[in-house]
Amino acid sequence: MRRGHRRSWLVLLAVALVAPGCDFICSKKPPSAGADASADDMPVGIEVLSAGAEPRAKLEVGRWAGLEYVVELESDGSFGRTGDPPIKAPTLVMKTRVEVQRGTADPLIQERDGKPLRLVEERATLERIAVRSATGPADFIGKVNEALGLLVGLTTRALIAENAEILEVTTEHLGGVVPPPEIKSFLDEALGAQRSFPLRLPPVPVGVGARWRFSVPLEIKGVKATHVADLTLVELGASRARIGIRARQQAPQQEVPHPTLPGLRASLAGLRGDSDGEVTLDRLTACILAARFSSTTYQTMTWVEPDGSDRTATFMHASVQRIQGRIGGPGDGGDSPDAAAVAPLVAPDAAVPEDDESE
Repeated sequence: MRRGHRRSWLVLLAVALVAPGCDFICSKKPPSAGADASADDMPVGIEVLSAGAEPRAKLEVGRWAGLEYVVELESDGSFGRTGDPPIKAPTLVMKTRVEVQRGTADPLIQERDGKPLRLVEERATLERIAVRSATGPADFIGKVNEALGLLVGLTTRALIAENAEILEVTTEHLGGVVPPPEIKSFLDEALGAQRSFPLRLPPVPVGVGARWRFSVPLEIKGVKATHVADLTLVELGASRARIGIRARQQAPQQEVPHPTLPGLRASLAGLRGDSDGEVTLDRLTACILAARFSSTTYQTMTWVEPDGSDRTATFMHASVQRIQGRIGGPGDGGDSPDAAAVAPLVAPDAAVPEDDESE
């Protein structure tokens, strides 16, 4: 029992340690769409601003049962308070293998707004996760990687709509077994952040120059915000499509958890987040072949210290991510036993935006 509790806490530690460095994966989550969710919590539609030039094509998820693909993520990030030197998080690297359980020919059907919604069901297995740092203490990085090693083999289930919206991501197994409720709940919350990945495909055929937009409610570390993404079709080839993405997050004044002092509440005076990047998709499946994103979030807060003094500060989080994907199973090439030793997708010293006092 004692060993089991130690394992549980190490898993929680592992997830918590990587959170500052994986902005799109870990730090954002839409409000849960449970039985008590209001209409405002439900995902909204896509607004097509321009269909673009001819020729045009329909972009949508098209996957079949048994299809396999691999996704590798590398993330650099920094965080801190305006006026202080930012703290650079260790570089995070992850590799996940995905197998489609039910494809578009035999989808799961859910109802939304009185209409059937066709969903692809996928199972993902975490094959590698680690951090590295040229400046961090080697013994600390070693302990982090030891803890992260407990997550290897984690399997999750995802439901994905034909427009690439991720409706659900839940934990299935960890270490070959269903994890304890507290671990599953923690992992489900972190994994659910994938639902805010800023990609939707338009409902009509589009050509180069097409523009569309979607907006969803969002929660950023206890802050209720709105996420708006503007997408542009930059390139449309016979087998690939490249989409530019600009996104922003904003939030009204509200009471929120203090970002660095557990148990303390603060008043949010303002929040602004900006992200930009691009994603390259396989035309047939809409699987991600490559992507890169950079993002910066500022939030200004006021609070009362335990000694009764008033404080105001602006907190910053910046990150750079790059994703590489490959369609096919282990025997299709592209994987090697020394995959962990390949060159980094993002340079370890990748620059992050400087603090902006005006924010």
